[in-house]
Amino acid sequence: MHILSLIRNSVKEEARYRVNFLGGIFALLVLYSLQFVFFEVINSFIVDDEVDANWLMVFFMTYAVGGLIVNFFSSAVAGFFRQLTQGRVDTLLVRPINLLVLILFRWCQSYYLVVALLLITICVVSNKVDFSPFFISAFNTGLYFIALLTGVVASITFILALSSFSFITQRDLPVDYIHSSVFTFALLPSNFYSKILLYVLVAVLPMIVFASVALDALYNGLTFFVLMFVIGVNCAFFIVVKIVYGFFNRFDSIGG
Repeated sequence: MHILSLIRNSVKEEARYRVNFLGGIFALLVLYSLQFVFFEVINSFIVDDEVDANWLMVFFMTYAVGGLIVNFFSSAVAGFFRQLTQGRVDTLLVRPINLLVLILFRWCQSYYLVVALLLITICVVSNKVDFSPFFISAFNTGLYFIALLTGVVASITFILALSSFSFITQRDLPVDYIHSSVFTFALLPSNFYSKILLYVLVAVLPMIVFASVALDALYNGLTFFVLMFVIGVNCAFFIVVKIVYGFFNRFDSIGG
């Protein structure tokens, strides 16, 4: 209930500035539509008789939808720490709301989810994405969504850890810029990396290869690559959350 209430309040705040809200949706749709066309052109050069020749379009859809969900949460994390440094969240912290729920949903921006839904609609209506791999195996499809959500968790872990470090050390780090710069490499399929580098990225910066892991889960099921990715990200998230809670327990009051 707290999550729904927080999202509803966030939507009400966004609705007060309709031009910004609609402008944000339009700008993101233009950006991802251009990328969609770019990937569709590249996909047209793939040999038609190759098995799963449409995998590149599924890869782009995974990257785009995952990135938009990440932005939904990253905007909330950024908003929380911005309010925190200004001393405006003390009254919220004393309420019976889980700290992680407060961080991830109070200042979220819902138009990212709207764009994600519109983008999926475009992929379906345009008939440029072959969704048949999703109907072959329910188990693989479930693993695909688990890997996709795990990729989102990987980005949240990175942003949360860096934002906490910035706050505790009182350093004004451009967390959003750093994450977006790193996340840009997620546009590259796993074929661009050597096998050794790929496993290094899974262990160090898993959000870079989340789309590739999701496709591996969709086409190949539960591989060692997928299993390592899911376990590694969840362990890292658990550790970071424990550290963040430990930081906040050290403060009696967080004022700006």
